[in-house]
Amino acid sequence: MLMTVAEAFKNFRSNLEPTKSEADDAANRQQKIRSQVETDIGVTNSFLTGSYARSTAVRPLKDVDIMVVLAESERTYTDEAPSRILDEIASILEPHYPGRVTSQDRSVMVEFGVQIVDDTSDKVVSVDVVPAFSDGAHYTIPDVRTGQWMATNPKVHQEIATACNNELSGHWVPMVKMIKKANSHAGDSAGSKPVKPSFLLEVMAHKLLVGPWTGTLPLELRAFFASAADLIDQPWPDPAGLGPNVSDRLHASPSELVAAKAWLRDTVATCDLALRQDRNGQTGAALDAWQGLFGPLFTKTKPS
Repeated sequence: MLMTVAEAFKNFRSNLEPTKSEADDAANRQQKIRSQVETDIGVTNSFLTGSYARSTAVRPLKDVDIMVVLAESERTYTDEAPSRILDEIASILEPHYPGRVTSQDRSVMVEFGVQIVDDTSDKVVSVDVVPAFSDGAHYTIPDVRTGQWMATNPKVHQEIATACNNELSGHWVPMVKMIKKANSHAGDSAGSKPVKPSFLLEVMAHKLLVGPWTGTLPLELRAFFASAADLIDQPWPDPAGLGPNVSDRLHASPSELVAAKAWLRDTVATCDLALRQDRNGQTGAALDAWQGLFGPLFTKTKPS
């Protein structure tokens, strides 16, 4: 039996939450990698960061981020090119995960050979290790793209996300998950997410999803996508006020910015269609439209 649109969104909200199996796998993976890094280089602290730590990650868990705060005895790395410390971390992890370790712009990615066949995978695809040094109230991390060490503070990002969620009576995090899921589902079809990085959508949501909560999920999501389409070409600073604009990478590619804006406008059109169909009593068609936007985690029928 078909759900109502309201029932489907309630179920979708639940489906976006990591399962116990995913959470257990994430815990085991990241704890093991932290231990492996600490064995071969001086580390004072390490902690989860990124969307998983902020509770805004979506299923399937394609990556879990770890910040590894290096000891002061390793500080000489900051006198070298940022790639040097990333190569060192990669060399530590490569023997444990042969052929599955890759240095990236700001992190080292470890892949686990997980094949994603649909959105219901219960395994973590990869872990990203971000080496850092503590600098007073913030952290400094390598950035190969700029050739510099950059300041950041993921703990501030986490605090802002918590405050936004509280202001919106617990609806902010689920909405951000839905927004990011639409972006990742579009990326699954096109080979690349329209909005990159996905953290940009979350940063925009700091300003565009504000309380008190008065609407319904479909209407609120439509309003976000419409505002985002109008404002994505504006600069969106690091919420911690430290690093470069979160929008810098997208804005550096005019063609990708045009594509991102076009996707956001197309998404608004999909929302309008689904809302109109639901108002006209075409529940099945509306559910089809929403599922087309969000993917298979947006289910349409009640369990038998």
